[in-house]
Amino acid sequence: MDKVDILCTMNRFMMEEFSVRTTERLQAYKLFKVMLPTFKSFLSINLEKEVEKDSLVINYAANAAATGEQPGQSGVRQLLIRAREIDQVFVQKTSIFPITIKICYHDIERIRQQRVELQLKEVYQLFRHWKHPKSFRTMVAECYTRNQFMDLLSEVLHLYSLETQMLSDSIKIPRILNLAKDSLSQVLYSAMERSSVEISTELCRKIYKN
Repeated sequence: MDKVDILCTMNRFMMEEFSVRTTERLQAYKLFKVMLPTFKSFLSINLEKEVEKDSLVINYAANAAATGEQPGQSGVRQLLIRAREIDQVFVQKTSIFPITIKICYHDIERIRQQRVELQLKEVYQLFRHWKHPKSFRTMVAECYTRNQFMDLLSEVLHLYSLETQMLSDSIKIPRILNLAKDSLSQVLYSAMERSSVEISTELCRKIYKN
């Protein structure tokens, strides 16, 4: 498995665990009990689009590191354009649910850009530093202190949580559920934030073995 595959696999594992922990937390809220099976499917589709976007960032950073050309705003803009294309596929897939999604990019893209810039910068530096035969764990431990890496993971997941909350605000749901919409959005964000702390802590424990 090459370095790109390793990072993509690690990212998918983190995001899938993040989604599972969030869904488990949502089960504790009465608002979600009736909607949970449908909402789990929705979160699963949303997760896949974000993993795909992250893979684009990882591959872009890898190519930049290979050529020695540090990625700039031009690369960020390209990735944001590709992200919108992935969003359109996502909207088509969610047509099976009794909802309508109109993504408000004016709000969402500001947060999305922050996440892309952060990921691109850090992944690029990792690829520049990562020389075989170093393991992923060894390479990360050499690049970051435990607290630095935990802060990085927490910030990436925090920005993802914010974007997902904004996306949920773009959803038009059946009128009977409109009164619960604001509560659902806040509960989702709270569950994601708590899961991000948990996942970041556990991953750092595995990498730094303490």
